[in-house]
Amino acid sequence: MSISVDEVSFAAGDTVIVNGVSLTVERGKVFGLLGPNGSGKSSLLRLICRLRKVRSGVIRLGDDDISSLSRAALARRVAFVEQQTTTDTQLTVRDVVRLGRTPHRGLLSSWGAGDDAAVDEALSRTGHAGEGGPALADAVGR
Repeated sequence: MSISVDEVSFAAGDTVIVNGVSLTVERGKVFGLLGPNGSGKSSLLRLICRLRKVRSGVIRLGDDDISSLSRAALARRVAFVEQQTTTDTQLTVRDVVRLGRTPHRGLLSSWGAGDDAAVDEALSRTGHAGEGGPALADAVGR
């Protein structure tokens, strides 16, 4: 799935945070956002995930404008993991990846073999196959 951002702007009150940004990330490609603190990188990612509302412009996943997608449909296609977050629970890498299955399951459905397969595939694709024991902080710190 490609991601395209076309002339997107966002403001907090009267302060413009993201101003006329356009970019395209083709399917299967890796894209990095680099810039100094406060330059709008995280804000742009929040806009792509529709955690914030664009002031102007269009963001598309493939051919779909994200503003036309339901929250559930968007969550099945995009995940956002904050750079810094706190929890009192020791989460493993596998635990965090398992959380990504939430929007793919029904409200009362139980965990199944398909969910395990999807988690295993995601871990394998990112070079973390066989991991599940180390705490997330340990895995990220490598």
